[in-house]
Amino acid sequence: MRVLVLLVAVLGCTLVGCGYDPDSSVYDATGNPENFPDRAVKLVDDIQTGRLTDYDSVMAVFGGLYTSHAELLDDIRWTRVIERLGVKFRMIAERCADAGLQEYDRAAKFYKLASLARPRDDRLQYLSALYAVWEEALTDSMISPVFNPDSSQLELPRRISLLKYFLLGDTLHQRFAQDHLLPELLGSLSLEESMSASATHNFSAADKAFVVSQGITHEPIHEKLASFTEPAIDLVAAQIVPHPGGWYAAELYFMPIDSLTANYTVALRFASADTATAPSVDNHLLTFDFHPPNPTSTWHVGRIAAVYRRLVYHGLPTEVSVGLYATRSDSVQFVRVRDSGEPLLTLPSSTFRVR
Repeated sequence: MRVLVLLVAVLGCTLVGCGYDPDSSVYDATGNPENFPDRAVKLVDDIQTGRLTDYDSVMAVFGGLYTSHAELLDDIRWTRVIERLGVKFRMIAERCADAGLQEYDRAAKFYKLASLARPRDDRLQYLSALYAVWEEALTDSMISPVFNPDSSQLELPRRISLLKYFLLGDTLHQRFAQDHLLPELLGSLSLEESMSASATHNFSAADKAFVVSQGITHEPIHEKLASFTEPAIDLVAAQIVPHPGGWYAAELYFMPIDSLTANYTVALRFASADTATAPSVDNHLLTFDFHPPNPTSTWHVGRIAAVYRRLVYHGLPTEVSVGLYATRSDSVQFVRVRDSGEPLLTLPSSTFRVR
């Protein structure tokens, strides 16, 4: 963290836009016309000649340099060199991104360096944030179970699990999927072409609901787990999947039958033998209620609405219940399960897994 703070400090100065040619030298390391310390000159020369291209090494060398030569932090001449280095970092990031999935992690790291070096470059700030979602996927262990540098060899269901993580995430996750993930996973095929009826024949109910919700296929789904009433809404499919690192992905697929005028909260409750791991406990149920990213009032009648929730939980659920409710005048009003009249539906054990 100290290395990052030191780097941000020097790069946080007001930087002017420059017409620097990225193919030219960042600095004359041989002549050293600004008489920079030898250690600083070597760092710049190693980067511009390609001898230093590893992110962690670059950060470590910068940290050591500023520890030994804190005077550089206030040197505007050095700041201008750093700005030009930012262009080099961007070039490295672009080459990594062009290399495909196996280099996206390095691309993310060097876009981060470039954005630090050029903090007023809005495009670099966006790309740094965009590629950071790939780093998050690595942290969440979404990549290691399904990743293969030869993406054409990924089995379709395994590709789907990765697509869910991105396409059902926030705006940056969705954009990354559209611009960088889908072309790698599907090659020249469109999503629709890759999801033929034969290809999806062995999909789980949740996977089928996912591809329909994204408009990838248009096959009708006749199965449902349950119906809720007043207003009428079907729960078409659900899936609760554990991931390494102590988190679960909760997938719920609703289809409104009536128009939804209220913005409902999704009730998601775990029963567990280990309540000590729960964020909150209510009548022995662990509560993970949440508001869908797309409010329920925007859901369309007759169309599947996909809800994806990342839950940090290290226990083992023995039972999972779901529901919908609205809060009105300090009271909670559940949309009742049609057959039982209960506020919560207990999911079949087949819809959730344990580690």
